[in-house]
Amino acid sequence: MKKALVAATVAMLMVGSQLAAAAKPAAAATPAVSQEEIDLLKAQLKALQDRLAQLEQANSAQDAKLDQAAKQVAAQVAVNDEQQLAIDNASDNLARTVGSLRHACSGCGGSCH
Repeated sequence: MKKALVAATVAMLMVGSQLAAAAKPAAAATPAVSQEEIDLLKAQLKALQDRLAQLEQANSAQDAKLDQAAKQVAAQVAVNDEQQLAIDNASDNLARTVGSLRHACSGCGGSCH
């Protein structure tokens, strides 16, 4: 998308320079630029400006989608972190419970379980 924006900008600059050259008084050695050629260049410039506006709008829309996706990924990472913490806590609690049971049964020689 960025390459298309650059290409459109370069094309606009080229047409703009052609328009500037056409607007200058013609030197004795160069033929005069006709009004038809100037109008054609203006139309090309307008078309390029319109295309650039379309590309910029599409680029903005794509940036918005990327921002939304990044927010969704960040939210999912936060959920995953919370779930991992809950799993770790449950695992720790289970280990403590098993340890307490073993400690409580140590007097019976393990016959109670």
